[in-house]
This record gives sequence, structure tokens and C-alpha cells, in this order.
Amino acid sequence: NLVSQANAVLAGIDNAEGDAQERKFLKAQALTFRAHAYTKLLQLYAPRWEDSNNGEKYCIVLRTEPGTGEIPLCKMNDVLTLIYEDCKTAAQLYEESQGRRTYKWEPDISVAYGVLARAAMIKHDWATAQDAAKNARSGYTVMDANTYLAGFVNTNNDFIWNQGQDASDIYYWAFGSTYACNGRYVQSWGVGAGAISIDLYDQLDPNDIRRDL
Repeated sequence: NLVSQANAVLAGIDNAEGDAQERKFLKAQALTFRAHAYTKLLQLYAPRWEDSNNGEKYCIVLRTEPGTGEIPLCKMNDVLTLIYEDCKTAAQLYEESQGRRTYKWEPDISVAYGVLARAAMIKHDWATAQDAAKNARSGYTVMDANTYLAGFVNTNNDFIWNQGQDASDIYYWAFGSTYACNGRYVQSWGVGAGAISIDLYDQLDPNDIRRDL
């Protein structure tokens, strides 16, 4: 669905009415969403890189135009090439547009670089992953212990991209966030949906901060 909607935007954005800079920013966001979606699809349906014959294994369908007709499967390398191109083009358009996102659930240039880094890790392209991750983290700081222990419901300056803060944004649509030990379900009802096994807890180092969660 993300790919389909991104393709619909990309098919018409260049000829749409409105400010040219704004159109560049929206096009960059659509490219980022498409790259993100295809990265997730590779993680779900493609083999590990070690088992991919250097990316020559067939895995998923690749759509760059609107439509839902039958098309053959493509190779991992074809998908990765598109992801790399989408992320790099998006980064260029973000810079050219000089636009800024309004909400943190929107993608921006940091997200584009973050997606590129994640896709490069799938391919074991460590040099690209390192450079892209550095660009993605520019301007962000690693959370301190107090922020970490406060949970992951609220945004902080460690998060590059996250869901909206309204409870309805992370209801059933985000199972892990809803039913986590500190999630919305627990906050609303006071009933936890699960907890760590005491056997696992006992194996943690006494200085491991996760014991304090």
C-alpha cells in the first residue's frame, strides 16, 4: 500500500500545481516512503545476503508506476538499486527544496539517509552504511539513561523518525507499542500484556540498564 501510494504521488507530482520547492519536498518524501517500504519487503521476503548469490536471487515484485497488474518477480539487486537511487534522489531534493517537516512522523533527509544505511546493511555494503548512518544521525544525540528508562512512548532527540504522539496513532496499528510493558494498553488499563521471564532476567549482568526497566 505504501509503494502504491508513493507511486501515485510520483506519477503526478512533477506536473502538479503549486510551489516548485514544496513539490520537490513532497517528491522527496514519496521517494523515501517507497525506499522504506521496499527495504522492509526485502527484510521479510528476500533471502539473507549470504544466501542470495550476491543479490541474484528472485524475491519480490518491483513496481515504480501506478497499477496492480501481474508482473514477474525481480532480483534482490534490482530492488536494492531502486532503494539506493530513491534515497539519494530524495536527499538531493530535500536539500534543493530547503523544506522542513512539520511532524516527526514525516520523513526528511535524515530518514532518507537512515533508510539507505539500513538497505546497505542488508547488502553488506558497509562503507555506504557507515556514511549514510553518519549523515542520518547529524544533529541527533543518543538518549541518556533517564530518558531510556522513561520508556519509548514519547519522542526525544535520539529518535530520527517515529509515530505520532496521539494515542490513536499507536493503538492497534502498532502492536508492539500498544502492548509493550510501558505501552498504551498498560497506561490505559493498568494491566500488562507480558513481562520478561525471570530466568532471562537472572542471566542479565547486574549492571545491565535493562534490569531497571
